[in-house]
Amino acid sequence: MFVLVGSAAVAATGLLAPPRTSTDAYRYAWDGRVQAAGISPYDHAPEDPALASLRDRWLFPQGSACHGPDRAPVRPAPEHPTPEHPTPERPTPGAVPHADPEPDHPPSAAAEPQCTRLNRPSVHTIYPPAAEGYFLLVHRSAPSGSTLLPLQTGGALLSVATTAVLLVAARRRRDPRLATARAALWAWCPAVPVEAVNNAHVDALGCC
Repeated sequence: MFVLVGSAAVAATGLLAPPRTSTDAYRYAWDGRVQAAGISPYDHAPEDPALASLRDRWLFPQGSACHGPDRAPVRPAPEHPTPEHPTPERPTPGAVPHADPEPDHPPSAAAEPQCTRLNRPSVHTIYPPAAEGYFLLVHRSAPSGSTLLPLQTGGALLSVATTAVLLVAARRRRDPRLATARAALWAWCPAVPVEAVNNAHVDALGCC
């Protein structure tokens, strides 16, 4: 029990801040959102205009927010679809040519820089179906408007669950005390709250 309680305390330290050394969790959150919209994350890269309706300012900042660290530029979403092969209008004989109407949106709005927190936004997702199922489960379980805390919480639960599995397995060993000590190597390892919780790496799912 002492080892399990210590595992929960160590894992909780990873919930105190956003990811420090990795941006992978942003892609996890995006893949979960894409699946919740009924779209396969394998069909489109994040910067694909087909997914523009799923973008928000948290994952896809604009303007001055793009000057922060770990921001990748993306193609702006098209505001108005245009036909691929427009048919030119035939001029009426004797008609006076007129100037084109002013655009509905000023050019400065389209020139606003757009970026994303996702790494490699032009590349399709690389995560296997089991991981994608986990991303979808976390997305659907998370409160509306949440960011990365649900994924970090999921990592904490997975790390503590791994400790519990190791402790159960220790009871079947010839030397339970030695096996319990080995379980503590995982439970109290400093890398666990950093990688499995703070960075929310999906590798913790494989450990569990």
